[in-house]
Amino acid sequence: KELHIIQSGDIHGWIGGHKDKPNLGDLGTLLSYYENTVKNISQNSDASVILVDSGDQCEGTGLSDAQHPRCAPIYDSLSQLPYNAMVLGNHDLKIGDAMSYLHDNLSSFSKKSMVTTNIMWKQGEQLTHFSQPFKFEKLSNGLGVLYLGFMYPNKDTTVNTAVIDIVEALHQEVITKVFDDHHAETDILILNIHYGTWMPLVGKMLNEVRKIWQDRYNYTVPIHILCGHQHLKWHINCPYRVDGSKDTQCFNTEAGSFMRAVQHTVWTLDRLDGKSQSLKVESFKDAEFSIMNLAPRFKLPINEFMTFNGRQLSNQIKEKYQNMNLDKIIGFSKFGYEKQANMTYPQSFLRFLTYAVNPTLVYQKNKECTQFAVTRSALTRTNLPKGNVTKDDAVIAIPFQFDLEAILKVTGEEAKCIIGYANLWVWVIADAEAKQKDKVVNFIPNYVHPQTDWTDKCYDLITNNFESSRLLVSLDYCNITRKMAVEKYQTISGITRTDLLFQEYMKRNFQYFNEKQTELVNTPIKWVALGLQIAAFVAMILIVAFKSQKSDLYGNLTV
Repeated sequence: KELHIIQSGDIHGWIGGHKDKPNLGDLGTLLSYYENTVKNISQNSDASVILVDSGDQCEGTGLSDAQHPRCAPIYDSLSQLPYNAMVLGNHDLKIGDAMSYLHDNLSSFSKKSMVTTNIMWKQGEQLTHFSQPFKFEKLSNGLGVLYLGFMYPNKDTTVNTAVIDIVEALHQEVITKVFDDHHAETDILILNIHYGTWMPLVGKMLNEVRKIWQDRYNYTVPIHILCGHQHLKWHINCPYRVDGSKDTQCFNTEAGSFMRAVQHTVWTLDRLDGKSQSLKVESFKDAEFSIMNLAPRFKLPINEFMTFNGRQLSNQIKEKYQNMNLDKIIGFSKFGYEKQANMTYPQSFLRFLTYAVNPTLVYQKNKECTQFAVTRSALTRTNLPKGNVTKDDAVIAIPFQFDLEAILKVTGEEAKCIIGYANLWVWVIADAEAKQKDKVVNFIPNYVHPQTDWTDKCYDLITNNFESSRLLVSLDYCNITRKMAVEKYQTISGITRTDLLFQEYMKRNFQYFNEKQTELVNTPIKWVALGLQIAAFVAMILIVAFKSQKSDLYGNLTV
């Protein structure tokens, strides 16, 4: 029997393609890829296809984050794909209104495909599974597939969701029962987890599942672990055994991010003594997610790759984009800014936030303590392009809707230690060539801030409601025993949300001359011309007046 597994993951709202890379596909391309795969194997009764997503559907583009409830357009579009299983990620769970929308309004969709083995819906003190805790189905070729879905335990979930320990989840009565009921007819177990391939927790999960199935059923069931979260592309035999050997009945994949790639894995399975075993596992070679690269897999001309349903979905997404006015120009950038360049680089996005946006729109005046913004380097999600900047560009650059907070009246020594502890871990930035040579070309701290010698009387550390608790985990390390005061921060501009601050700065300060359109953005050209004429006339009058009198500035020199 043959099983094709198509995996997407870490979509982060990128269902409409990439403006800066027009060759990359969109959600309609993924639907077309799935339908072409189904058509391609239709003559083989021993083959079936499943479609799985590994979480983080939300937070990353205007389609995802420029309206409320957030992510509704993404879930509406994803519901048009025949996903067999999906799981939620950390960026999904922390958006309360998106989770309410999905739980309340897309229950029929989530019941079909959303599998949340350790993700809970929280109402007061009561916890129930967000959606179905497992899914078992018989495919058209007779293969029995059992799906479980996991999210790594974390502190970022919202008041309406919670995540329980994975090992604890595997021993829930409902999961133990499904193992008992379906182990004999399960040909492959799908463990869909929003956590990175190389994280120890993934190996812990696999080893616990192996132990349960060996102890109870003496069955080394074939397992496919589909990972997300790290935005990487992997297709390898599972490297999680204690002795370091690879599990030949287990395969692991991760599908990159932002719909720049998908994973397509093909299992060949057979039954021996009533138990399934893997004969062969193959994955298509990594390729850019473009029609140009995907069409040859089906021996199709490029212009015949898109299916009717795929083309229709692409058009629907474009219509949503237009209806949300995401192509509205809000500013013009004379330079491009790099998302995670070192702070010493003039066109560093983080440097731009630190020395331009924060002093202009954030810092309060005449405060007792130095106003001191501490920005996590992951806040800038993408580069800011040179040229016209649209509403969508601005959301994509900083999609995170965090509310500003301040840790008040921190001494210089305390601030230095708190930030220093948070920066024990750094971002490592390397280009492809450097990675191949094992050379790191750049690194930036986990948190960036203005230059200081830490000698000011005190500091108000301005951060946000997502980061303040992370910074304060350092108190024990820093031997700080007093309770730190944390308050919502009222900015000088009145804007207190991270994404809106950046957008407001663009609107106020990035109205530069647009060479492409020969106009000032948001300014009619005729008023510009009139202004220049008036300025020239006034300058001429001033020059004449200046020449007719002595100037004390030059020691009574007659000009």
